[in-house]
Amino acid sequence: MVGIISYKVENDVLDMHRVAVHPLYFRRGIAEKLIHYIEEDNNRLTKAIVATGRGNKPAENLYLKNGYHKTKDLEIAKGVYITKFEKNLQHKACDEKRI
Repeated sequence: MVGIISYKVENDVLDMHRVAVHPLYFRRGIAEKLIHYIEEDNNRLTKAIVATGRGNKPAENLYLKNGYHKTKDLEIAKGVYITKFEKNLQHKACDEKRI
């Protein structure tokens, strides 16, 4: 196995919990393909959300590159922060209907 993604769907929101790729397979687009797959599989939903450790530049760049925007930094324990991202999925569904 080279990559995994876990998520849940609740209240029309796709909530990604884990996106991981084996280090030997970094920078091959695997995480991006996993994200696209679950977005397409859940295209009836209104938005997607995900969080990563603050300062995790590879993950932050991945989400920004794929249409997510930063919503906030959150301190989850003293001195430990995560950065939250979200993406509007309805806009994508509307664009596809116009084609």
